[in-house]
Amino acid sequence: MSEPNRCGKCGASLPAGVLSGLCPRCLMDAAFTLDIGSEPRTAKDDIAPAVIARYKIVDSLRKRGARFQVPIEDFAESALDRFWRKVKKGGRHLADIDDEDRHAVRIAAKKLRYGCEFFAPLHDGTKQFITTLADLQEHLGDLNDIVTARILAARFPGIALTDEPDRALLLAAAEKTHIRLTEIGPFWR
Repeated sequence: MSEPNRCGKCGASLPAGVLSGLCPRCLMDAAFTLDIGSEPRTAKDDIAPAVIARYKIVDSLRKRGARFQVPIEDFAESALDRFWRKVKKGGRHLADIDDEDRHAVRIAAKKLRYGCEFFAPLHDGTKQFITTLADLQEHLGDLNDIVTARILAARFPGIALTDEPDRALLLAAAEKTHIRLTEIGPFWR
């Protein structure tokens, strides 16, 4: 039996808290040699190539001299938590905050969504959160489009605004989506 801080296959040193007990290189090797032909396929089988691609990125960075002080799961949680706090706190009263602050929430939602999509293969049950986050991002984007159109119309008097979406309806939809997102909660914890 290998030591807790060593890879179970090659013996390489591992940081504390690595869940798999394997270094990224051995984890990739195990994924490539895994025989799943006789077992029923699951959703995890379909995302296995994405997980392998993520570990290839990490392995490539290690080969170039990058040093990682924490397991990828811990890094993912920390990175996603940072943007989650901004989206959760900033989105509490979307109708009451100014356009600039609402835009900052939109940018945080965008970064959170990209991070969630990148780290999704490390977790189960990500679809509902990511889909709802995408809906929030779209509502906030539509609201930002209204602001941008008004700014352009003010700068260029010959441009007339036509068929502007109902801002109040978009704000209500964004707030409702934000509430739904906070009820779902982060999948990475």
